[in-house]
Amino acid sequence: METADRDARQLRGMESEHVGTASVHKEVLEKYAEVFSEELGTLKDIKASIIVKPEVLPKFCKHRPLPFAMKDRVEKELKRLEEANIISPVKHSEWAAPIVPVEKRDKSLRLCGDYKVSVNQALETDTYPLPRLEELLATLSGGKIFSKIDLAAAYQQVLLDDDSKKYTTINTHRGLFVYNRLPFGVSSAPSIFQRIMENLMKDLPVVVFLDDLLIMGRSEKEHLYNLQKVLQRLQENGLRVKRSKCEFNKTQVEYLGHILDEQGIHPSKDKSESRTLTQYTDAMEISFELESLLDLSQALWNHRQNGLRVKRAQSLKELLTLPGSPQCF
Repeated sequence: METADRDARQLRGMESEHVGTASVHKEVLEKYAEVFSEELGTLKDIKASIIVKPEVLPKFCKHRPLPFAMKDRVEKELKRLEEANIISPVKHSEWAAPIVPVEKRDKSLRLCGDYKVSVNQALETDTYPLPRLEELLATLSGGKIFSKIDLAAAYQQVLLDDDSKKYTTINTHRGLFVYNRLPFGVSSAPSIFQRIMENLMKDLPVVVFLDDLLIMGRSEKEHLYNLQKVLQRLQENGLRVKRSKCEFNKTQVEYLGHILDEQGIHPSKDKSESRTLTQYTDAMEISFELESLLDLSQALWNHRQNGLRVKRAQSLKELLTLPGSPQCF
């Protein structure tokens, strides 16, 4: 009887501790509710610059005809972007790229400038690297509780400096527009964004991979402390996250196509939830992703003898070296 009573008291204590942790977790999210607001975030005090080789002449491309079924959707997206001050109309420009509509997994439309035919040919390319995933494994070692944060609209939370806007001109059936924010499709955008995010988070216990942030803790208390620090930093800098794509306080989480838990890191069994190549909008971003996947695959080979993933990742990377590799999907 005494043993049963003691076990019951321990169980009640564990339930109470779980409820208490959930309450604290909820309070943390409510404290930083501004980070989860629907409005587009704007990074404070930092503007992105697009650097073009001085000897290269401007290139102006005509707009491309749109399929009739796509025209209305593109029209609505252009209107939304203009109302959000992401783009602004201009009457004249020496630079212009046609647009490529990209349907995302949620069926919404992303308009991408086909900059491979214009400014990407002239860029002083920023090659700031994505993190080596061998290092990520070491960073995540010992983690038991995880949270995953997805930055809303990613690059478009970063303002462009005035001198860079002309290079982002898009040519549409409604005329010319320039981007006021860092656009998808510019080949230096992934490096610019990665550098910004790593500098913002450099003293915090968080893994940064473009717009995906991963926070871990060796205990619930440590995890909540780390999560609060990251949310605070995001809020202080005017950034917003997409709540529907975030996960909090998990003992297992999928990150970059792999499962993380207290046992370590494992290949994801459900690849339909992994990020795919068609979600990226230029070849440099794809190559950065593949380079990191190669690193992670090599680490998994060392730890899990996962040779097939290494071979597949290497084959994909080789494809990008072929002439005519796409830079915008």
